[in-house]
Amino acid sequence: MKIAKSIVACLLAIVFAKAADPAEGSGNGGENGPTVISINSIQLPEILTPDTFNESLAQGIHFVEFFSPYCHHCKQLEPIWKETYHRFLKESAISGISMRQFDCAANGDFCGKQSINSYPTLRLYGPNEDNTSYKLITTYPSGGKRTPQNFLKFLRSQYDDLKNDRFNLPVKGEVLTEEKMLKLMNGDFKEPVLVSFWPTTDKETTLKYFEDVHSNPISFKNCYSCFNLAVLWSRITNRLPDLETAVFNCGGTNSRVCQALNLPFNVNRAQVSPEIYMFLPNSHGGIRVKYNHDLVISDIVDWSERLLANAQAEEVTLDSLAEKMTLLNPAKGLDFFKGPDPNQKQVFVYYYEEGSDAPEDFEIWPHLLQPIMDLTTNTYIYRSKDSQLEDLLDKKYKKLIDYINQPDFEPERPLNRETYLARTITSVPTFLVFKDNNMIPTVYQNFSPNEVRDVKKVVNFIEQNQFPLVDRLTTDNYESYFPKFNPEIHDKDEKIVISFFSSDNKTQTTNDYNQLLFVQHSYDYIKHQNRFDLIEKARADKTDKSEQLKGEGIDPKEIIKVLSRKIDHLNNVGNVLTVYVDLADDRKLLEKTGWISSRTKYKPGESIIVTRFGKHYWDRDVFGHKLMTTAQSLRETLSYLLFPSTYIPPEKKTTVRPSPRVAGSPYPDAFAFVDIIHQYGLFGYLLIIASVIGVYMLIKSHRRRSRKAKFLSHRSNKEGFQDAYIELSKHD
Repeated sequence: MKIAKSIVACLLAIVFAKAADPAEGSGNGGENGPTVISINSIQLPEILTPDTFNESLAQGIHFVEFFSPYCHHCKQLEPIWKETYHRFLKESAISGISMRQFDCAANGDFCGKQSINSYPTLRLYGPNEDNTSYKLITTYPSGGKRTPQNFLKFLRSQYDDLKNDRFNLPVKGEVLTEEKMLKLMNGDFKEPVLVSFWPTTDKETTLKYFEDVHSNPISFKNCYSCFNLAVLWSRITNRLPDLETAVFNCGGTNSRVCQALNLPFNVNRAQVSPEIYMFLPNSHGGIRVKYNHDLVISDIVDWSERLLANAQAEEVTLDSLAEKMTLLNPAKGLDFFKGPDPNQKQVFVYYYEEGSDAPEDFEIWPHLLQPIMDLTTNTYIYRSKDSQLEDLLDKKYKKLIDYINQPDFEPERPLNRETYLARTITSVPTFLVFKDNNMIPTVYQNFSPNEVRDVKKVVNFIEQNQFPLVDRLTTDNYESYFPKFNPEIHDKDEKIVISFFSSDNKTQTTNDYNQLLFVQHSYDYIKHQNRFDLIEKARADKTDKSEQLKGEGIDPKEIIKVLSRKIDHLNNVGNVLTVYVDLADDRKLLEKTGWISSRTKYKPGESIIVTRFGKHYWDRDVFGHKLMTTAQSLRETLSYLLFPSTYIPPEKKTTVRPSPRVAGSPYPDAFAFVDIIHQYGLFGYLLIIASVIGVYMLIKSHRRRSRKAKFLSHRSNKEGFQDAYIELSKHD
């Protein structure tokens, strides 16, 4: 019983134990790893005061944090702010942008005059026209992720604007009247218009007010977050010189128009935000498309330019498409020496045959714009009747076979025409997919006109194929790679390869990136071959079953039922996405997900495989070694995990079953078996504790019954002996 009690005590201790956190500010260190930084050792510039604020900000550009030492969020931001300051130090001298702080707890009146309503507030300031004072340039997006990576992205984008002197330009565009707004709603205009909607007053919704807010940062009366967009609007409009822009006030008599547009401005205005829409004329579908991302200038501008391109339904040829993309021509091969490309394009071409198309075939186009513009990837749609694009898919597939057979150590993989046709055969019109640095042929397979007109089905296809072949995982796209499970487009066993890079070592980063491209191409071949074999086996099994039933004299109707059963084409089976993270930039993201901790340190050149819709991950390959960013280690492990029934190991290689780990597990490898409990969280521990207590109580109850039975038996024997003795005494 002492053993059972000890087990219960240990399990209770596990429930309330805390996993050791990685040392604050520690890096992965080691050979080729990022430089280790001690956050506490970083010295920030002297804190600004009301006396130094004007003089300091009148010279250069300053990114200022308004904080309170008693604010919980400010305390959380402190190590992130310090890390950003350290990493931006060299760039600061070049760009002229410095990072400063202001204590609002000690200077509340001053912060009140600056319209600081919450802590921390992050703003960018610059000098006024004669360098005698300061002016507000912009604010850090209220919804933006506060990470070193995002702060650096923000500061670098500001530097780009600074170089082009886009800070002191007047607001471009007009304030729309109700009459003009109604024309936009009806599509009665010629060119697209970008409109911002404001839940404010007529006085606040003027172009001059937006310009004055830089030198006089007064809060908007009924909309706290309106200030954030107001200081950006002049720069947004001037960075889109060929696009008409406008503002519309949803307060007062205009509220009826905004209600007709279903804008959520009839609730507590202090909690709502301004919204941005692009209105397209009837010639472009006559619809409006909403901007659903963070209020970041570069993001809004890129979104607008991409929407303009997609709304045109541009007709392309092979030659014109090649000019828009990187290395579309497979005859040139892939330029693997450039390394990661942050601007990779994914293009969906609506392919049709002239003369056989119907007007209703193109009615789907406007319905695709909002879903596509909500994606975080650099996705475009065009249309084409150039038959060379169809031929290009065949050429790309042949080039893919040549590419994956190049290394001498790789097994020969034959060109299988049946497999190729199984994945590309379709009726026309359809969608053909082309991606930068990608030779994998991808086609929207439909076999009737209604399928290509099915908006939901086409959108699902685009969402499935929106990702680059190899992408960087960031806080911005994390939710796209790890979405909620949708059984219509996802498979529960989907995996994501996460490789660890270090921006400190450019050569290794480029080599590892090229390895990932090779892994994706070679695994894609294996995936489709396995799918084809499984489908062929299912067909053969169905035929064998029908022959067996015929031989047994079964009713022909039952045989027809067997033959008419639909075979699953396994379109989602074996899907794998590939991303990389920079150990120098993205460590916070890795720690948050639980894939990396003080007990699981990874170095550049290593990888893990994670379940897209679960908590498990693998950091050892099918050979029992650490999972490395190499073709054999990753591809063989993926093949085993996703197609275990058909997996054939390489010759002269001993394989083992790779064991999964649980994200966020506090246990080292020797105690990995406890992850079986840990994956269910507190419920798992409570369940095992309840089970142990139950077993303990059963044993205890059993022992109690045994003792009682023994006692009663002993007592019965004793009483029986006494009765026999009395009986014998009577006879005597």
